[in-house]
Amino acid sequence: MIVNDGSTDEETLQCLADLEATGIHVIHQENRGLSGARMRGVQETIAPLIMALDADDHLAVGALEKMATTLLADPDLAVVWGDFEIFGEKPKRFYPRGRLLDPWRITYLNELVASTMVRRSSLLEAGGWVLRHGYEDWDLWMAMAERDMKGAHAKCVSLRYRFTSTGMFSSATKHHRALKSLLRQRHPDLFAQRRENRKKSKSNWLLKAIWTCVDLIPFPNLIDRYLMYGSLVVCEPSRWPRKKPPRYP
Repeated sequence: MIVNDGSTDEETLQCLADLEATGIHVIHQENRGLSGARMRGVQETIAPLIMALDADDHLAVGALEKMATTLLADPDLAVVWGDFEIFGEKPKRFYPRGRLLDPWRITYLNELVASTMVRRSSLLEAGGWVLRHGYEDWDLWMAMAERDMKGAHAKCVSLRYRFTSTGMFSSATKHHRALKSLLRQRHPDLFAQRRENRKKSKSNWLLKAIWTCVDLIPFPNLIDRYLMYGSLVVCEPSRWPRKKPPRYP
């Protein structure tokens, strides 16, 4: 099944027509953006586990099996993810990701890789992907966190992410503060419970102190984002990017 999210490109439409002629189901809809296309695909399927993967990225070998095994082994888990390798315009590096879906930390930093495996029932309960102009994944993780859904790292490298200066993520970071403000509007309870969730978080005291200060100081746009990432590196050196993938048993 393929969702055509409002494409009018003649070559694309011809390719879709050829695929339809072979019996492949193609859904045509008005352009709804990344989130709208993903959710239409979800609505048209019945798969119990869902994995989003952008067309220019690659799955790591064995990632699907590792994540599915981790997710199915614990019925309390709603989402699992791995680390990611970046390639493209930047030198190849491996980036370790967070180990838990922490309701406090998720309001400061998105520590999950965008291409995760989610339980279908949990995805729908949380409202699915909604935002159109960036941070749609971060928005979903917040929706899951405020519903006390659990997430875990699958102890693997799951994604090879292609970095380009014109990609969606790069474009979204240029509007970081506006998008972060939108997230705050969409999840007021999660932000209101920061103090309570801070006490429950397993983060170290220095990270808690730095991130609390970051939220109080009006740093502009990208400075705000990089300061948050920098504080994570200072407090948790193991999160530095590396040339070789992390070792897992």
